[in-house]
Amino acid sequence: MYRNRKDVNRKLAAILSRGSNSLDHADGAPAVSSKELMNIGPGRYNPPFKAQIQVQLLKLYFTEAADVYTSIAPAALNAALKVDLPAFVFLNSDFAAGYAKLKAQFPVSGGWVYNAPIIYGKTPSPSAALGPWDATVTAQLRDGDVVLPFTAVVGGTNYLGLSIIRTNDVPYASLLDATNSNTFDINMLRYTVNEGQEAQFANPILVCDETMFGKFTSDPINPEAFKNPEQMQDFILDIDLNTVVNKQKGFATTVDFDVLNIRWNLFIANAVKIQ
Repeated sequence: MYRNRKDVNRKLAAILSRGSNSLDHADGAPAVSSKELMNIGPGRYNPPFKAQIQVQLLKLYFTEAADVYTSIAPAALNAALKVDLPAFVFLNSDFAAGYAKLKAQFPVSGGWVYNAPIIYGKTPSPSAALGPWDATVTAQLRDGDVVLPFTAVVGGTNYLGLSIIRTNDVPYASLLDATNSNTFDINMLRYTVNEGQEAQFANPILVCDETMFGKFTSDPINPEAFKNPEQMQDFILDIDLNTVVNKQKGFATTVDFDVLNIRWNLFIANAVKIQ
């Protein structure tokens, strides 16, 4: 206990003098060494922004037999399939090629195999690896979702995993397509997981860039570097960054097998229509 009010006041002044808040970099060190794709600096409260978009990174699992699908929980997966799966956000130029570059950067394991990404409501559901998706699967999807399927056959059982990118304000596929003729600047990413799944923050986020001639570069962000000792909610991180999103830039990460719902709130400082 503090001996008197002066001790309390000195302690409070020491805390405030650190400038600590939910946006501060926890250890004061830069999260990346390269500034070509983004700049990261100390944050103080929410930065000014013109718009905000919530991107959901969702995941679903099913088994399939005789064209009938059954939804399963992550715990019901074969042990070999309990591995991280990737999720890709934006980078429309690579989406146009079926995520060729990103798939090479994020090989899957445990028996999972990439299938072609689709826009639900526009492109047909894949049916080459397993039977056509039935109502059990499609009831979980919305028009405009971008879906990256994974399939596996382990122990005589057919498995389907779906990595789904969704936005609520506008269909995500519309937002993705708009990056062909628009750019927008992000100055903060608020990263939220369900309480108890904070281990997901150990997975880096790659800020990716692919030129029209195929050159691919990326810079990693370590979300755990933005943990603040004083914050009360361990399942939310504010990542202070400055990066632009256009048709050749975006984000990629891996998602723990048992994490089914991630929210990225993107704070947009500026948006420009390309002439």
